Amino acid sequence: MPVYKDNNKKGSWFVSCYYKDYLGHKKQKVKRGFTTKKEAQSWERDFLEHYSNQPTILFKTLVDVYLEDYKAKYKLSSYYIKEKNIHSHILPYFGETKINNITPNMIREWLNNLQAKQGDTLSTETKNGILRIFSAILSYACKYYGLSLNPCKNVDTLKDDTKKEKVFLTLEQYKAFRSNITDIRDLVIFDLLFYAGLRRGELMALTFGDIDMDGQLLHINKTKGYAAGKYLTTAPKTKTSNRVVTLPGFLIDEIKEYKEHCLDTDATASLLNIRQLSIENKKDKYLKLAGLPHMRIHDFRHSHVALLVELGENPLLIANRLGHSDIKMTLNTYAHLYPNKQKELAQKLEKL
Repeated sequence: MPVYKDNNKKGSWFVSCYYKDYLGHKKQKVKRGFTTKKEAQSWERDFLEHYSNQPTILFKTLVDVYLEDYKAKYKLSSYYIKEKNIHSHILPYFGETKINNITPNMIREWLNNLQAKQGDTLSTETKNGILRIFSAILSYACKYYGLSLNPCKNVDTLKDDTKKEKVFLTLEQYKAFRSNITDIRDLVIFDLLFYAGLRRGELMALTFGDIDMDGQLLHINKTKGYAAGKYLTTAPKTKTSNRVVTLPGFLIDEIKEYKEHCLDTDATASLLNIRQLSIENKKDKYLKLAGLPHMRIHDFRHSHVALLVELGENPLLIANRLGHSDIKMTLNTYAHLYPNKQKELAQKLEKL
């Protein structure tokens, strides 16, 4: 063991040993002032054992490494969303804490404070999502930096007693909404949301080249979102989000008419050239004119599913049209739309 007599101080011993820090870099540690060789050896043994079993990284330092790694593997829009949530909701509480000192009780208190925050617009679902991000960071520490256990695994998620059913428009309600639209571009925007079930980012990312007029096909192969102070166009949310959906003839006719009014119709040119806030404002305006309650842009996607269920379409076809990676996701999300179909099935069976 690297324990030596200290020539600078008679009757004294010192330790000079090497260890690896959390990044795997070799470091030297020197400690003086031991009165016996045995005492010096005991200190060295405890030091090395502590460093090998108890990572002493500050959480904020771990976050820097984790985000750098995440950025290299995932699309930028996902990275910026994750970074924002970490810096806004996790780092202010845990940034200066060593990761081996983070306990389930500390996480529970943080989560309860997050839930009780006054004037907070975050949903319980979003807050549980932030907890999952926290857990992913600590699992990363377990995998790469010697953290023995992830304390998030022992923390229950928040319960949402105010969970509401998904909002959607019936076909009749959408027709009332649509009847107030006179601008051809606005017709294209909301018909694509309602009749094609697009996500907001998919809608904003569309280019003229994504539409096959003759085949009545819409190619969905990218998404657009606001992050880090600017709009970014990236790959779709998932592999299955990259899809082709058929469009009704009247919607193709609308797009052709709209195209005649556009100056730049090259394949790479933006189809709608619109931003999120503008869509929100238009949506609120037409809802008000139709006397309909408030709803989100994403609720047009729910409305599309409700329409397909009402038309009796196969859940697998619906899942493919939405770009869901698993039919279970479709059934779990929209199960509440199917009870009436069970009744219809029973009635059909009675007539056999």
